[in-house]
Amino acid sequence: FQTETLGLHFNSLQKLPKDLNVLSNLEKLYLHDNQIEFVEMSEFNGLNKLKLLALQNNKIVEIRATIQNPAVLPMLEKFYINNNRLTDISFEHWNTTSLYTIHLHENQLQIALSLPGKLTGLKGVALDTNPLNCEWLNSTLKKLKDRNVKVYDGHITKCNATGPE
Repeated sequence: FQTETLGLHFNSLQKLPKDLNVLSNLEKLYLHDNQIEFVEMSEFNGLNKLKLLALQNNKIVEIRATIQNPAVLPMLEKFYINNNRLTDISFEHWNTTSLYTIHLHENQLQIALSLPGKLTGLKGVALDTNPLNCEWLNSTLKKLKDRNVKVYDGHITKCNATGPE
C-alpha cells in the first residue's frame, strides 16, 4: 500500500481500526476528534515510516505499551494526545528515539512516567491544564531543562497542590 497520509478524524470511531500496520508507507495518521477510549500502542508497530500520530480530542483513558508489547515507532516525530481523559501515561516501553514533540495538555494527568526518559530526541512537550503531582512536575521540569526541552505554555503549567502527593 502506498498511502502516506490517512485521515480518519471526525468519524465517531470508538476503537482503533484493525490492521493499520499493513499501511507500511504511512507517514501521517489522523485519528483525532473521535470517541476512542483505549489505545494499545503496539497496534501501530509496523508503521516504521510514521512521523505524526494525532489522537487528540477523543475520550482516551488509557494508552498501553508494555515490555511484552512495546511501542516501536522509529520515525515518529509528533504525538498529539491532548484533550483526552488520561490520568497517567508511561513512555517506559516506547522505542521512539525520533519523537521530538508531545502534546499531553488538557488531560487529567498526575504524572507521565519516563518523561523525558529514553525519549532522547525530545525538543518540546505540552503539559498544561493537567492536575499534575507537584513533586513529579518539579523533578520533570528540571530534567527537561537539563536536556534543553521546551515546555510549551510553561507559564500556565502548574501542579495541583491539593492533589495526591
